[in-house]
Amino acid sequence: MGSGTYEYHGGNFTMNNQTQVGSATQSAADPGSNSAAIGKFIIYNDGPDGALLVSNGFSVSTNKSNGGSIGIVEFHYSLDTHGVGLTRPIQNTAFNGSLSIVNQDFTNIGPGGIGFPMNGASSRLNLVLEAAPTIIGVAPQNLGLFKDANKIGGNGSWPKAFYTMDGGTGYSQGATISVAYSGTMYSWTISYSGLITFTNASTSAYVSSGITAPTNGNDVVLIGLGESLIPEPGSMALLAGAGSLILARRRGRGKKA
Repeated sequence: MGSGTYEYHGGNFTMNNQTQVGSATQSAADPGSNSAAIGKFIIYNDGPDGALLVSNGFSVSTNKSNGGSIGIVEFHYSLDTHGVGLTRPIQNTAFNGSLSIVNQDFTNIGPGGIGFPMNGASSRLNLVLEAAPTIIGVAPQNLGLFKDANKIGGNGSWPKAFYTMDGGTGYSQGATISVAYSGTMYSWTISYSGLITFTNASTSAYVSSGITAPTNGNDVVLIGLGESLIPEPGSMALLAGAGSLILARRRGRGKKA
């Protein structure tokens, strides 16, 4: 079992070995290992300047010996020490590692033909707003999540896409991600072939125009959509908190940001 939580706020943090979020093994000799492990990596942007660097790959919902796991990566949009609102991307700096996203349902057959039905593996993404995003024109600013020097891979269903926090829906290429903050809904589309261009990689600094979505990039980015909606009163119950990430936007009266 590999249940646990990483929490990063700022400064320089380098991970030399492969980082695994949500790691599990399964053993016939240890029935307690047959339940899914839950791992969480939370990235804030409220601490000192610096970068979060991975030198040998970042794997979400890792399975060892066909164990089941849930990996959650949570990015907080907040104001840094200079009062600039950003998310702080995870930077994979080596070509021998990659971002691996695993979503898989399976049943492992153990020694003697004993079957162990598992919960599978699920890689999940959450975005939390600690402040209102900057509006560029009519859209919230573009945001960077993963800067990858190599590629994005994985296995199972949706091998190159995160799931919603409840694990029910995949955020495929171009899916809409909507987050409520202080009564206003902000929306982005997600790209797994984007590009993050830093103004200063050592401090994770970038501007909205430095986050783009070409078709041949390796980075995970969020591109702002030009409409923000105020949720209908009946839809407020859908939100698990002021900054919870949800997938669907309810139809209602629109408000230009």
